[in-house]
Amino acid sequence: MKRLLLAILFLGLVAISVDGQRERYAGVDSTPKLGTDVYAAMKTVIKTFSAVTAGSVDDYQFDNTVANITEQTREIASIIPAYAEIVSAQVRCIETLVSSGVDVMAIDVGTSDGGAEILATADTDTANDINATGAGDGPEVVATNAARSVWVNATPDANWDTLSAGRWVVIVTYLDNGAVFTEESP
Repeated sequence: MKRLLLAILFLGLVAISVDGQRERYAGVDSTPKLGTDVYAAMKTVIKTFSAVTAGSVDDYQFDNTVANITEQTREIASIIPAYAEIVSAQVRCIETLVSSGVDVMAIDVGTSDGGAEILATADTDTANDINATGAGDGPEVVATNAARSVWVNATPDANWDTLSAGRWVVIVTYLDNGAVFTEESP
């Protein structure tokens, strides 16, 4: 029973007060009391990327019309809110990279243009490849008082204009401590 309750709590379906006097279930209106309730603050952002610009329905596209192997960066603007801490990040290849040259794509994820502060560079170019290699000590978990962007950086081993397929999903999970504190105006 305790495991089930913990699983439900983790999924954010129920919040139990620290003093044990009250339960709140999803869909039931209950006024939370700051300092006494456990909040579901874990949130995940999922964005898709494509190596092919034309006809892409993904959230972001790399420019496959240029004849070079220069790193391209795409900013997911302000997706980490103020006071939030990144707890997990992952890049997953969902469509194998195809080019007329070498089919290798090095991808890293950072909090700055071209940076790799969240995920270190790894070849992520075959369907089901996962880059979950933490940079340094792992995903950057330091909270700040300003929203942060996440940058996805990719470098192919063949010219961009030789790419005809390749798709990725970027998954960033964070604790939204700012929303927890501001749910009730102190």
